[in-house]
Amino acid sequence: MIEEIALKKREQLVKEASRIGKVIRSIDKVLLDTHNILAYKHFKPKPASELDLAKINLIIEIVGDVFGFDEQTYLGPGRKREHVLARHCALYLAQMSCSCSLASIGALFSSYRKRVYDHATVLHAKKKVSQSLELKESKGVDPNGYAGLVEKCVSIYLDRKSEL
Repeated sequence: MIEEIALKKREQLVKEASRIGKVIRSIDKVLLDTHNILAYKHFKPKPASELDLAKINLIIEIVGDVFGFDEQTYLGPGRKREHVLARHCALYLAQMSCSCSLASIGALFSSYRKRVYDHATVLHAKKKVSQSLELKESKGVDPNGYAGLVEKCVSIYLDRKSEL
């Protein structure tokens, strides 16, 4: 008699656990869907405003002047180190100063190349420039003078931003 009651209780517990597992899986699915929606919203290209376009044009001009290249050279498909550094600087400044999405910034800079920049390219440029700036700040090391050039671009940009 006691064994039968214990067996029924065990069966009830197994059924409840199975039902709870299904509920947990459905909650998991809802949370994952919500996360995906929020992630898409974050990376969905937000169109650039007229102000953002003006900022990017100013950045392109400043970086070209500071690094000593015309915009077609450093924004083009070339892979020379000097051109890549200038391009990264321009993407970094655009990301720091514009309110449009990373994908939009990449698309705006892609007009100078055959290849399309996506949000990851802009993030990579930001990471590389930030590393150079941190290295200069923490250890006082600026191997190529790159961090100094970036700081000069930032300084000039902040001075000329009021023109927009």
